[in-house]
Amino acid sequence: MDALVRELDACRQSAAKHASYTEANEAVTQDALITPILVALGWDPRNPEVTRREQSLSGGNHVVDYVCEIGARPHNKTVLLVEAKRARADLSQPKVRDQALSYAAREGVQWVLTTNGIEWRLYNYFGRVPAAEQLFLKGSIKGQVEDVAQMLRLISRDSFLSDPMALERLWDEHVARRSVYRAVLSANSEPALPAEVRQWLESASGLKDELARGTDGLVLTPDYPDSLPTAVWVVDDDRTAERKTGSPALPLAAEPSATPPSADPDLLRLFTAGILTSGTMLRGTYRGHQVNAQLLDATGSVKVNGVVYPSLNQAMNVARKAIKPDANSESAWRWWKVVNGSTAPESLADLRARLAQNQGSR
Repeated sequence: MDALVRELDACRQSAAKHASYTEANEAVTQDALITPILVALGWDPRNPEVTRREQSLSGGNHVVDYVCEIGARPHNKTVLLVEAKRARADLSQPKVRDQALSYAAREGVQWVLTTNGIEWRLYNYFGRVPAAEQLFLKGSIKGQVEDVAQMLRLISRDSFLSDPMALERLWDEHVARRSVYRAVLSANSEPALPAEVRQWLESASGLKDELARGTDGLVLTPDYPDSLPTAVWVVDDDRTAERKTGSPALPLAAEPSATPPSADPDLLRLFTAGILTSGTMLRGTYRGHQVNAQLLDATGSVKVNGVVYPSLNQAMNVARKAIKPDANSESAWRWWKVVNGSTAPESLADLRARLAQNQGSR
């Protein structure tokens, strides 16, 4: 039994033994159940360079319980927010989810965790789906603690340091599987469906459970719907993705180039200096709309709402024109700003200039 499993098992026993305390008081829940598990995951609040408690968010009117970071200042990056509740709290309530997602929105952080010390729920704020579907993983220590440990290891500090894109890959797999399941639902409801195809679909009784499983057998949640949502993504003749409800969305990425892209010299210098990394979060603002993105590598490829664009400039132009079709172009280096959750966003152009100045003064 490894250290994390032992800690989860100890917290399960503590939750049962001290239920009258943890169910009535959030602070007791944090100290008795939540903090020990976060410490086992490498997020130790005793080290403020790694985890900070009761952190004021942008605007100063809200406080998140735990802020988890990697990297040394001034290049530290917030990778996870944790919102704690007392042990008896119902995490399935939309208000709990919406509170956590609003904190992620304020700080530009992709991953946010809600927990009452017993149940743990991970949300992907950058997921291009309705809020109700941004729930990615969940587990409870009332079940098999080994299963919860498997899930929580994905958000450990070591995981973010060794492979910062691991969760993103699992999310993409989750979205793909959900799309397959929905396509099956849609096909099975088609009156003109050939009898042999309908028979095959009806015989695939385990399909839903199979599609709900992720890499290495990890069960990905939430459950897949029993019917298609009223607002679905469609693609028109201009390759523009939009919702039938009319809300704006970004066009699909252009066809990939036959020539592999090369690293941008300026980006490469920022990567080499450790100022940028794979997975650095970017934000652009246009006419009151915020566009969040993820920098993938030193070529400048960017992921926006699950769509990968080969350059900073293309991603910017697509995003701005989705907001206003006749939007003028501008410098992508000035438009995109790095968001790390602990300092004010800073444009790529300013980071480039500061690095050049520092290197020139040596």
